[in-house]
Amino acid sequence: YYASSGGNYIPIPSFTELGPPALNFEPLVAPIISYTIATSFTATPNPACLGTPVTFTGTNTPAYVFTNRMLDYQKFRQFFGTAATDSTFVYDMANGTTVWNTSTSYAHPAAGTFNVDYVTLGGFWNSCTDFATIPLVVNPLPLAPTVTAGGPLTFCAGGSVVLTSSAVTGNVWSTGETTAAITVSTAGSITVTQTALGCASPNSIAQVTVVTALDNASYAYSSNTLCTGGANETPTFPVAGTFTSTPIGLSLNGTTGQINMATSANGTYNVVHQTAGACPNSTSQSITITAVPLATFTYGAATYCSTDADPSPVFGVGASGGSFTAPSANLVINASTGAIDLSASVPGTYLVTNTIAAAGVCPLVTGTYSVTVNATPDAFLTGGGTVCGTGSMPITIALTGTAPWNFSYSDGTTTTPVVGQMTSPYVFNATTSGSYTVTTVSSTGCSAAGLGTAVVVFNANPVVTFGALTAVCENAADVALTGSPVGGTYTGSSITATSFDPSVGAGTYPMSYTYTDGNGCTGSANSSIVVNTSPIASLSPLTQMCVYNPAIVLTGGLPAGGVYSGPGVAGGSFDPATAGNGTHVITYTVTLGSCSTAVIENLTVDACLGLVVLQAENLSIVPNPATDALTIDYTGVNKSAIDLSLVTADGKIVAHKIITNSVGFSEVINVSAFAKGIYIVKLNMNNETITKKVVIQ
Repeated sequence: YYASSGGNYIPIPSFTELGPPALNFEPLVAPIISYTIATSFTATPNPACLGTPVTFTGTNTPAYVFTNRMLDYQKFRQFFGTAATDSTFVYDMANGTTVWNTSTSYAHPAAGTFNVDYVTLGGFWNSCTDFATIPLVVNPLPLAPTVTAGGPLTFCAGGSVVLTSSAVTGNVWSTGETTAAITVSTAGSITVTQTALGCASPNSIAQVTVVTALDNASYAYSSNTLCTGGANETPTFPVAGTFTSTPIGLSLNGTTGQINMATSANGTYNVVHQTAGACPNSTSQSITITAVPLATFTYGAATYCSTDADPSPVFGVGASGGSFTAPSANLVINASTGAIDLSASVPGTYLVTNTIAAAGVCPLVTGTYSVTVNATPDAFLTGGGTVCGTGSMPITIALTGTAPWNFSYSDGTTTTPVVGQMTSPYVFNATTSGSYTVTTVSSTGCSAAGLGTAVVVFNANPVVTFGALTAVCENAADVALTGSPVGGTYTGSSITATSFDPSVGAGTYPMSYTYTDGNGCTGSANSSIVVNTSPIASLSPLTQMCVYNPAIVLTGGLPAGGVYSGPGVAGGSFDPATAGNGTHVITYTVTLGSCSTAVIENLTVDACLGLVVLQAENLSIVPNPATDALTIDYTGVNKSAIDLSLVTADGKIVAHKIITNSVGFSEVINVSAFAKGIYIVKLNMNNETITKKVVIQ
C-alpha cells in the first residue's frame, strides 16, 4: 500500500519517495496463482470378465492450467521453477491395489463391482487434489459344461453320434454350432463352452470321435460275361463275406463266390457281395452266362462334358460286359464295369473296347464305342472399383475350356451376350454402376454358370464454387477466402490456409479452390483477386509543445499532399490549447486512387509552468531519435545533487546516475543495446522533476 499513489498503479520495481534523503524501494509482492485440475478417465471393457485385463486411460483435460498469474510471472519461475510438471496420478482399484500412472492395464483377481478411483495430486507442491470414479463390473466366468454322448464315439462311416451339453443356453461348440445338442458324423475333438453375462466358460472335456472306414466289399471275376462249358469262375476279393445272386438259376458258392458253370443256366444275374466285418459293406455286379457272347455296347451319348454324371455302358439284348479298355490312360475307365470318370479324364475322343475272353465253347469277342469328353468351360470375372465423375472401369473375364466361347454378363439389370469369343481373357469397359457377374458360359456343347463378381460405383464429382473477389489495397488486412463446400484447399500466391495476404504487392493473383468429398472425388474452381498499390507514407517525430504555445502548421508528412488529423488538428495546423495537456496521436493519411496509408506520431502538450519550465529550457538531448548514443547537456544552476535516469515507457529504469556538479553537466548514455521504443529522460533536482521524451530506434 502506497498512500501517495492516490489509488493509482505505480511502476514496479522502483519508485523514488520524497526525502530527505530520497529513498528507492522495491515492494515485496506475493503472487496470487490459481491451479485448475480436471480429472477423468476411461475403463475398457466395462463390464469385464474375470481374468480379462481392463485398460484404464487418464484423459485429464486440461492436464496443467494456470488460470491466474501475476504480471511478473518470470520472476516467480526464477525462484520456483517450471510448475507444469508437478502433478502425479494414481489409480485406486478398490481392492487394496494402487497403480501410479496416467494409464495402465489391470485384471481384478476376483469378480464383483469395484468403484475405481483415479486421483490427481497437483498444484504447487501437490497441494491440490481431484479425482474421478468409475464403477467397474467384473463378471465371473460360468462353469465349464459337461457333455453326454448319446452313443459310441467310435462309429462306421455314414454313422453319427449325438452330443448333449449340460448347459441349456449359451452354448458355443468347437464346430460353430450353438444348440444344446449336436449331431457329429466326422472324426475329431469336440468341445463346448457356455456364455453368460458376456463371459465364456473354460472348454468342456473334449469328446473325441473316431470314424471307421467301411469294409472294402469289391470283388472281380475274370469277365462279366462267362461262357457255357467253361471252367468254374472264382472271384478275387480283399474282405470275406457272403455272396448272393438274383434271379435264381446261378449256381453260386455263398462263401467263395465261385460259379459252377456246369450247373448254371444261361442268363444275366445280379451278384451281391456283403462283408461281415466291424463296418459291413456291399457291392454288386451284373454277370452274364451265355453260349454265344455279344460284346456290343453304347454309352447312351457319344459326347459328354467333364462335369456330367459319370456314364456306364448300356448293353442291348444278349450283350454283356467283359473287360473295358481305352487306348490312352487319359480316359479314366473302370475295367470291370466300363464306367468312365469324366472329371478325372483329359478332354478328347477315345475308342473304348469291351473284350469278352474266350472260355469253353465261347470264342473271344470285342465291341467298341467312340466317346468324346469335352472340357466344361469356366468364366471367372474380376475387376471393379470406384470411379469419380464419368468414364469407364475395365472388367476382365478369364475363360477356360475350348474356344469358341459363348457367354453373357450382367450388371444386375441388363444382360449382354457375347458370341464366338476366340481368345481369353475377354475385357470390357463398364460405364454404369452395378454388380457385374457372368451369367452363363458355353463351349463345345458344355455350359456352366460363371464365377466372380465385380462391383462398379460411379460417384459424381462435387460441385465446387469459388466466387469473384473484390479488389483490395496492398496494406489491407488478410482477405478471408470462401469456397464451397467448406473444407477444401486453396492454392495460389500469398495464401495461408484460408486467407490471402495483400502485402505480396500490387497485381492480379489467380487462385484455385479444390475440394475432395467423402468418396474421394475432387472438384475445383478458379478465381482471382486484384491488389492495388498503396502509397508509402511517413511522418517525422513531432516536437513537444506547451499548452500556451500558438498553433503550428504540421510538417514532416511525406509524400506531400496528405491529410493530418487528430485532437487539436484543423486545416493542417495543430492548436495545443484546443488539444489540451497530454499525449495526443497525430495521424497523417496519404491517398492514391482507392488506397490510403496512414502513419501516426505522438505529440505531447505540457503545462510548462513555474521553475520546471525555466530549467527545462536549459536541457538539451541529442540526437532524438537516437540509435547508438544519447548526449544529455544541462546548463542550469543546481542547488543539490541531480538524479539522472533513463526510464522505459512502462517505468523500468535502464540507466541511472547521481551528478553532484553545481553548474551544468554533459552525460553520454550508450543506447545501442536497448530495445527500440519511447523512453523518458528524468532529472530530479532542486525538489523539482524535469522529464523529456526520447525515441530509440
